[in-house]
Amino acid sequence: MMRFVCLLVVLLLTSCTIVQDPEKEKIYDIRSLSTRLTPAPEFRGAGMFVDGQSTILEGNLAFRKELNSSTVKDKSTKDLKDNYNQRFDLGNPPVEGSISLLAKSQSILFKFTAGVDENFFLGLSLGANTKYFETGLFVFDRMGSRTYNFDGIMNERTTYYAGEDGSGLSFCFWDKSLCQIDSVVERTYSDQYEEYLVTHQLGAGFFLSFFLKDLVLEYSGSFYSSAITEDPDIEGLDFEDRAPVVTTQRFSIGYNITPNVSARSGAIYTSGSFEGSYWAFFAGMSFRLFL
Repeated sequence: MMRFVCLLVVLLLTSCTIVQDPEKEKIYDIRSLSTRLTPAPEFRGAGMFVDGQSTILEGNLAFRKELNSSTVKDKSTKDLKDNYNQRFDLGNPPVEGSISLLAKSQSILFKFTAGVDENFFLGLSLGANTKYFETGLFVFDRMGSRTYNFDGIMNERTTYYAGEDGSGLSFCFWDKSLCQIDSVVERTYSDQYEEYLVTHQLGAGFFLSFFLKDLVLEYSGSFYSSAITEDPDIEGLDFEDRAPVVTTQRFSIGYNITPNVSARSGAIYTSGSFEGSYWAFFAGMSFRLFL
């Protein structure tokens, strides 16, 4: 026991040699921030007149041409802050698919949709379904990791401590406010890196369809804005998330081959808080199971 007490006394008396670790402060000045944007996922009504009270399980699969966005890639938007721009790479995967559960009572329909359009998404639709048309509103969340490329200047300040407060004893190891500053080193350098950050693309829109017997004319319009819910790993990054708004409009014509199977084709028009507007064409099939 005496040996342990003596050891503590020795450590205390020689604590002037125990030095507080250097302290680093980093501030990252962003020059540009790049990420990928895609059209919003599709939401629609029943795609046909549904009698009375019905419950339908529906599956959708669509194949799309790559969004023609070569003119926007690597081009800057307007300044989002005084000191950096945001750049976008627009595009879309060639396939999107979803499964929906639709319930109708009288003329009111409710639809829950889950699917994959680059990332996983969920959505709720509420509307009216009549003999000649249907219309409604929807909200959605497309979630997943996205790549964010940062380009900027790192300002780094490193403070080294002497480890003694002038009395011969030092508690600098436990409390750096008692330390004497030995030196401060500052440096500035360019830095580029990328991170995969969790993003929620939260959006809303409306749909409108007209029924001409088995022929269906459909339109939907929506917008979303990305919300980054995960902080970047880099220290001292002053990153203000001012996500762009993306609008998506879909125009299509479909044909109900049978009550259970339909085919559609149309175009996707994408624009937003970036340069230009862009088109992509799609074709798809829908399969319904009446429960």
